[in-house]
Amino acid sequence: MVEFTLTGTEPLFASPSFRFMLKDAEALNARLVPAIQARRAEHPGLLRSNQHGWHSDFGLFRWQEPVFQELCQAVARAVMAATKEVAPGYAFRGRSLQAEGWVNINGQHAYNTPHDHPGWAWSGSYYVQVPEAQGRSGLFEFLDHRTNANVVGIEGAACFATKVPVTPRAGMLLLFPAYLQHWVYPNAQPEERISIAINARYSPVTLPAKG
Repeated sequence: MVEFTLTGTEPLFASPSFRFMLKDAEALNARLVPAIQARRAEHPGLLRSNQHGWHSDFGLFRWQEPVFQELCQAVARAVMAATKEVAPGYAFRGRSLQAEGWVNINGQHAYNTPHDHPGWAWSGSYYVQVPEAQGRSGLFEFLDHRTNANVVGIEGAACFATKVPVTPRAGMLLLFPAYLQHWVYPNAQPEERISIAINARYSPVTLPAKG
């Protein structure tokens, strides 16, 4: 019998996802809901991946209400933590975080079609209000973006999965690479499903020219 020694394993083209739970999320969400409803009352909403739901403008990180500013600060810290995890030697010095965000409100039967977020490094969702899960109602699902996804898989091996579901929880912040395609199953419950989506990237700081 020919013997061998395993000399290394490389996670080629791995796509990490991160789940954070915000502390005191219940109190934060109790303040977010009325602030979000006030925004909805003032804006008709946009049509993007949302079907039958309400999609705010993209100005979350410019909104002045303190509760939104608190959430944005938490998101910024989480983005930094995720970046350090995948690139421990990343040069933050000389770079600034650019980010955008918006609110999604999915009432009964509303959902989001499959999509990704080009032009960004990180995307994510923070969950403000999540109806009690029944079946696939409101489920978040990642879709395999690889062109050869129809290869024969290995049962139980996550790297061969073509779909990865995530069950949202109120207070959870989900972060993932912006190239990952994803979608949201229709909300089968009468209670509204409220989430806040974000995009983020680091860009070099442009210094003013010397006069």
